[in-house]
Amino acid sequence: MQISMLNLDVRNLSLVMGSAETEIADFANSVALFAQDCANRVTEPAVRQAIVARLVDTVGCLRGAMNEDAVVRARKTALTFSLVATSAKGASVAGTAERVTVEAATFVNCVAARYLDFNDIYLSKEAVHPSDNIPAALALAETLGVSGAELVDAMAVGYEVHCRLADAVSTRKGRWDNVILGAIAASVMAGKLLKLGRVEMVHAINIAASGNTALMQTRVGTLSMWKAAAAAYAARAGVFAAISAAEGLTGPPAALNGSHGLFMQVTGLPEEGAFDIPVGSFHLLNTHLKAYSSQYFTQTAISAALALRPRVPVNKIRKIVVSTFEFGRVAAADSAEKWRPRTRETADHSMPFCVAIALLDGAVTVSSFDAHNLERPDLVALLGRIEVVEDPAFTAIYPSKVPTGIQVELSDGRVEAVVIDFPLGHSGNPMSNAQIAEKFLDVSGSTAQMQALLIDLGGIERLEGAATTALIRRAVNA
Repeated sequence: MQISMLNLDVRNLSLVMGSAETEIADFANSVALFAQDCANRVTEPAVRQAIVARLVDTVGCLRGAMNEDAVVRARKTALTFSLVATSAKGASVAGTAERVTVEAATFVNCVAARYLDFNDIYLSKEAVHPSDNIPAALALAETLGVSGAELVDAMAVGYEVHCRLADAVSTRKGRWDNVILGAIAASVMAGKLLKLGRVEMVHAINIAASGNTALMQTRVGTLSMWKAAAAAYAARAGVFAAISAAEGLTGPPAALNGSHGLFMQVTGLPEEGAFDIPVGSFHLLNTHLKAYSSQYFTQTAISAALALRPRVPVNKIRKIVVSTFEFGRVAAADSAEKWRPRTRETADHSMPFCVAIALLDGAVTVSSFDAHNLERPDLVALLGRIEVVEDPAFTAIYPSKVPTGIQVELSDGRVEAVVIDFPLGHSGNPMSNAQIAEKFLDVSGSTAQMQALLIDLGGIERLEGAATTALIRRAVNA
């Protein structure tokens, strides 16, 4: 309780201090102290098992997207401008044996991990994807030659900080992108690998917070390749912030809670207690995996559509009403483009599209969002019969549940309906280790090479530095 009151007091003091802001009034100091305490408590088996499972899941997503256009373009840029000499420190980049700078590898590999929209999520005041930063940790760990246990430690600390930032503030309320929080979490994750002290960690956090105020325009209307790249850019910024702080570069004091800082300018004041210590229960255990490669709030809608499909002949559908919560409507049914997507990025963020293709095809796979499906006459026709509405009762219970209801009116007058609260992969309906492994092999390829990689990733904690580096290179390279 004393720590909680101290955090609150210095936060309020800083907001009125203006140019007199000092280190003692720096909210980044609270985050750094929290990260230190978190690092001392990540020995819990459930925490470590959860992080390793998310590492496996994220590497699968990364490998499944290696040849996607956005990844190819990012990789080409890195190979053109960021190659390193054989004798220099560098990191592996998705889809090639070449090595590039840590920042460039972070960007390319994070784009790959995010591109299919298949990686995990955490839902609170803000919806964030903590696994967006896993490729950043892999790139830096490879370069530094750390052990597998040290890598797991850093990922767990970065995850928890990311989750607590989402508990504390919301960026979307002010129409800012949530990757702002990802840059801060990445600076902590990287700082842990670099063994930064508290003072250097504070500087890393403040540098990351100051330089990555990202626009929500990335996620409205027609979505571009930057939808998958925004978090990668933030992760790259977080890694750069930590590396810079390690070399003595200082950041602006109170970048989070200062009179011109993130809270005052972007998010509003943070929820009290998010960074109290001791850590207590780990919120990262409430992150959710995905069963389908689409925006998270479409997951329940897809599950509901698939549940209804045996009862609703598609050629007799007159009208479909999808009921969701406020954030679900805003994130996945916000504009006319979601009813007529022209890009993959828009389609996998479209609740109407996901519902329609689930009803038509009886499955939603990575290839469901390929270009040829965007022009299918049957799909376009069905999209015109779909309405998405907010249900205030659903809004009231989000994020403890992520409910979606679908009501289908048929041409013979029958009405069929279903409501689902937890999609497969949600912490309330978790995927088993076998299902995570199946997803990994489905998306990355069921070859003997991938089966061996899957097994080895599961045992990464037992590896020393050189063996960890070799495994990271296998995980990332083609």
